[in-house]
Amino acid sequence: MNNKERSVFWYVLPLIFSIIGAVVAYFILRKDDPDKAKNCLWIGICLVIFYVGYYVVFHVMLETFEFS
Repeated sequence: MNNKERSVFWYVLPLIFSIIGAVVAYFILRKDDPDKAKNCLWIGICLVIFYVGYYVVFHVMLETFEFS
């Protein structure tokens, strides 16, 4: 294994593009820096869970309360 340290700016990819960026970063980094690749993937997964939870909560809130 070629365990080369990669830049911390790879974390920006999943932060901007969520799960798509996380998967891209994972496949690019998996051979050179597997720890950073897994961390990027986890960031993307956590963001998707957050976005879905945020959507569900506010969708239920809008359906429950009547806004005029």
